[in-house]
Amino acid sequence: MPRPNNLRSRLKRMGVKSKATPPAAPANSPPVPKPTSSSDYSELTYESLYPTVESLGGSEVETASGPAYVIEKRYPVSHLHGNGRLLDLFGCDAPTASELAKTKDALNLRKLAFVDTETTGLAGGAGTLAFLVGIGFFENDEYVLRQLFLREPAEERAMLAVLMDTLGEMDGLVTYNGRSFDVPLLNTRLTMNRRPAVLKSMPNLDLLTPARRMWRGRLENCRLATVEEEALGVHRTGDDVPGWLIPQLYAQFLNDGNATEMQRVLYHNEIDILSMVTLTTRLLRAFGSPTHPSLSGDDCVRLATWLDDQGRTSEAEEVFEAALSRPLAHESYLLTLKRYSAFLKKHDRRADAVQHWEMWAAYEPAVTDPFEEIAKFFEWHAPDIAQALEWTERGLAGIATWKNNWKKRDALEAFEHRKQRLLKKLAGGEEN
Repeated sequence: MPRPNNLRSRLKRMGVKSKATPPAAPANSPPVPKPTSSSDYSELTYESLYPTVESLGGSEVETASGPAYVIEKRYPVSHLHGNGRLLDLFGCDAPTASELAKTKDALNLRKLAFVDTETTGLAGGAGTLAFLVGIGFFENDEYVLRQLFLREPAEERAMLAVLMDTLGEMDGLVTYNGRSFDVPLLNTRLTMNRRPAVLKSMPNLDLLTPARRMWRGRLENCRLATVEEEALGVHRTGDDVPGWLIPQLYAQFLNDGNATEMQRVLYHNEIDILSMVTLTTRLLRAFGSPTHPSLSGDDCVRLATWLDDQGRTSEAEEVFEAALSRPLAHESYLLTLKRYSAFLKKHDRRADAVQHWEMWAAYEPAVTDPFEEIAKFFEWHAPDIAQALEWTERGLAGIATWKNNWKKRDALEAFEHRKQRLLKKLAGGEEN
């Protein structure tokens, strides 16, 4: 690998030799002893001072486009990662996987490829390389983690050849933000290397979308590292490296050939791919059986809103009711009241919605929406003008606590107008 000229010159002046083909350095090898005299430097090489790419434990794979460097690990399917075993995926509902992947194709859960890339830039674009592509897949009674590593950019065509050979027998992809980043990037690299950009036609279960459905607002963010620690019981070791730093570490590797930090990058990629299996299992179980007793009320309300958005009315109502029957965090309770009352109103069941508007008003007395909805219900749908007036006045009391601005002025005007109309109705007068 290329090395900085200043370092090369310094080592040469010290009598350090350089070898065209560096010897393989065993992983976790003991540190090089410090020479006791200047004559000892003549026995050292650059490669013995710094771990080279061979220390990553991979091997060359010959392709029609040249050699590719591949690191491979195998896990028994009983391997525990976080709070689940890899084989737990096999007990999930395959049609749910197809639905979340937005494909009509029937997906075989044993033939999914879990794909994650590490790149030379986080923004994407034609100049960005995927220097590490991790692929996880099931093979017999094992889970294979295959990591394709670019020792130098010239090996990209060969790496892509291995990638496509590996994915050739798969039913679909599982990614995390892969629709927006990994798949378009790989398709671009395939196109630029004059290969068909076939990945865009493969079903892609992008876990970021359902993960956001489940945990947005409940977790600090929906980054995979956050979801796995907070929801999956996965705890990374100090060997991990933050994703934003990875492009810089690879650039340094290309510059000096020191593979020390690449071990950490491989670990980061490995945990991403293992976590995607555990996360897929968790999401397929939840979305496939949204009233399961193992789900929390907080889980249920997120699933109910998803079913509502899908137009699955009867299922959505069942899950809303399940959410309200279980303990709920404050934010989830409010979300349930808001979305369930809106659901009932949409289906012309305002009488059923009233109790949820009332509970919402009790929780947020300064928010006008529930007071307005109840006042409208008693004015127009179940005529009780006195009740309508009472809820209008309670809404005005809440608005009075607002800061003075145009929003407060507009809200007061609307509620005062309603109040005056209701007073006239009570007095038997005509509506303006």
